[in-house]
Parts: sequence; structure tokens; C-alpha cells
Amino acid sequence: MPNCGWPLKNDPQIKKAITVIVAQRISTVADADLIIVLDDCKISGIGSHKELAASNAVYQEILSSQIGQGGNE
Repeated sequence: MPNCGWPLKNDPQIKKAITVIVAQRISTVADADLIIVLDDCKISGIGSHKELAASNAVYQEILSSQIGQGGNE
């Protein structure tokens, strides 16, 4: 599936909107203001990429599984 979200990233109209992105790739959500991590249908963490990479085990596991595969290190 093509990554359709990135061309919208710099669109001024999008910057004024609330956008919900559902993704499995860290690189798709790394620049989001707020990321909600789900694990087994439960919220495991909420925060920015930097915050979750430092403190959320589920997010860290996903991130480390994607390093070297185009994931956002």
C-alpha cells in the first residue's frame, strides 16, 4: 500500500486540522504531535515519538523491529 500521508504533511490546510492516522509503521507517525500506542486493544502509551521511544516498551519493541527496514530510528 502506498504511503499516502506524506504529501499531506506540508499542506497548510492539514496543519489546521485534526488528522487521525492508523499505522503500523513508526515512520508514518513519527512526526505526529500525539501518538497513541495500542497493545491487545488497550492503550499502552500516549505521547510524542521521542517520549514513547524513551519510555514505552511496546513502542520500543515496534521501533527496534523496524530499524534497518526503513523505520524511523
